[in-house]
Amino acid sequence: MFYVAREVKRAGYLEVVGGHTEASFVALYELWKYAFRANQYGTRRDFELSHISAVDGRFTIGLLHPENLCVAPKALNKAHGTQYFGHGKSISRSSIKSQNYVSPDEPESVVLDRVIAYLGEQFVDDIVRVAKLQPSKRLQHLDWLTAHLDPANPEHRKYIAGLPAMSTVTMSNLKKELQGKSVSTFAIKTYLFKPFDVLFHELERHAQYRPELKEVFDELHRVNELKSYKNSWTIESSEERALFDLLHGRSVADVQDALDSLLDRNMPVIDYDTINAFGGDFTPEVLERIPAYAPISFPVQRAVVQDTPLRMLATFSIMLDSDSSEHSYRRPMVAPVWEASQDLPPF
Repeated sequence: MFYVAREVKRAGYLEVVGGHTEASFVALYELWKYAFRANQYGTRRDFELSHISAVDGRFTIGLLHPENLCVAPKALNKAHGTQYFGHGKSISRSSIKSQNYVSPDEPESVVLDRVIAYLGEQFVDDIVRVAKLQPSKRLQHLDWLTAHLDPANPEHRKYIAGLPAMSTVTMSNLKKELQGKSVSTFAIKTYLFKPFDVLFHELERHAQYRPELKEVFDELHRVNELKSYKNSWTIESSEERALFDLLHGRSVADVQDALDSLLDRNMPVIDYDTINAFGGDFTPEVLERIPAYAPISFPVQRAVVQDTPLRMLATFSIMLDSDSSEHSYRRPMVAPVWEASQDLPPF
């Protein structure tokens, strides 16, 4: 919840947390957790929660809502600034009430109390219960260090000043040093998120708000399924920007060329080395890419109807309707028709 308090303080108005349901607020918490994980649990600062409709828009204020946020590479977010291409979730500045103004000088704890009062205590209690919110490790370490670091101690003062910017791991190590415990050098090897990983994830998530993004995600996912785990995506900076802009409201048509280039370059090629290892002998001049899936259609050839059998049946029908005796026509009338049909098998 302190993340919410910081964002409200940055926006300057309590209204930025408006428009939530219990489900959307839990989704906001899950989005924050994903960003935290993408940043290696606080040890890196590669990604940020980026606003689609900016907090400080000229006529609008972008809300702190999962529909208006996406996890994005930090450099792209900084370069984007307050540009607005459409979509997201915002309110008009004219709807802001003066009593909901939040001063930049207010302590975060005070802002958090005001946020809870604005949302309603019962609403917050329900969110805490459903999302199973617990105080973060960073907050626990921060509370302990704040209580045990002595401002009168020159050695402690240098740590006190740097507490807000410390990572969770740094706080944990500092706490162990103050407790006289050895600092562990063991670290769990975690996956290092790449920009495409995060943009791909967010494209799937935002498809629930913008159905036109589902087709784009499906195409990327189809290619991703064809790639081996060792064969990562190669993506140009212009293509990263295109995906970022798409998430921030650009239409698919605006970035279609970049998407086509990305898909074409990452479509896996046929592995001729593996084929040749099993007895093949293929040495193409140009590597052939695995083609896009297309349903197999079998051509249906219409049967050619022979007119002679039809004439035979017609003649036979006429004979049945005639006044001839039942034995006078059978052989003389039928035999010539069969003899005239050279394409029919012997009867």
